[in-house]
Amino acid sequence: MEDTIKKLNHCFEEMGILPTALTDSAHLTKDLGLDSLDVTDLMLRIESVFAIQISDTELSEFQTIKDIKTYLNQRVFAHA
Repeated sequence: MEDTIKKLNHCFEEMGILPTALTDSAHLTKDLGLDSLDVTDLMLRIESVFAIQISDTELSEFQTIKDIKTYLNQRVFAHA
């Protein structure tokens, strides 16, 4: 779990988002200022780092960092 969070935080940091902004309640567009292209870039990074595929339907459900963490915990640990 802790490794998952570190990897996720690294994905955000690669996009220039400060670690202090990475709270569970941080909204991807409203709080972090990501636009649709940024969100797509982030998801591609996450897919690469975690070796998973994220569907467009799943992507549309990601509003906050907590949403992404919950999804990753279900996907990564379900296949561990």
